[in-house]
Amino acid sequence: FKEAVLYYLCHPSPSESPNARKARVELLETLNFKRALKNFPASLVYERRMISYLVSHPKDYVGALKRLPSRLRLLFVNAYQAFLFNEILSERILSHYPLNEALEGDWVLKLKEPGLAASPFKASANKLEEINDGIKGGRLALALPVVGYRTTLSGGAQGALERSILEREGVAQRDFYIGPMPEASSAGNFRTALAPVKDVEFKLNDRSATFKFFLLKGSYATAFLREIMKPKDPVKAGF
Repeated sequence: FKEAVLYYLCHPSPSESPNARKARVELLETLNFKRALKNFPASLVYERRMISYLVSHPKDYVGALKRLPSRLRLLFVNAYQAFLFNEILSERILSHYPLNEALEGDWVLKLKEPGLAASPFKASANKLEEINDGIKGGRLALALPVVGYRTTLSGGAQGALERSILEREGVAQRDFYIGPMPEASSAGNFRTALAPVKDVEFKLNDRSATFKFFLLKGSYATAFLREIMKPKDPVKAGF
């Protein structure tokens, strides 16, 4: 908790003011919270709340974190879960495992409507053909875990991949239950590996183009547009 507090307070951003960056660096060097309360700009509202608490409650880093709104604290955890999901998805692609087909031990979601997920179940060897027919027909979808303290990882080759990522990250599922701060804990869930794109329309005019499409909640239009517009060398172009 101390490390989390100091990272939040003392990690400077190149996009913020020089005064803010200087105040953060000085606090990291001195851990003088009274001086920091004078130096931190008034615009850093959440940081000042935490520092003010630490002035009167030295070393109570859990209490300092609780000065932040509960939604923001949960967002920190959810953001890391999203990072892990992206790592799992990337490793599946790099391992040449399919995204539109289930392997034995994979999680599969029943879709109540196109793209809307219901209860997950694991793909068994004796039902793979039936399951993959359902995926092709849009009734089912391959799912990957958003890791939390109650998530059951995939089985088979995909499960081994997920466990290797958690080991590499040095994190266990139980870590997503935060005892001193249960409101920031996350049980985890599942998310489809592919996001459907619906109602795509494209119109090219003399000097402009109009591109319309529909994505379900939780999907990012910017990510889809990036795939449409990316250049031949995405890394060189900053993608």
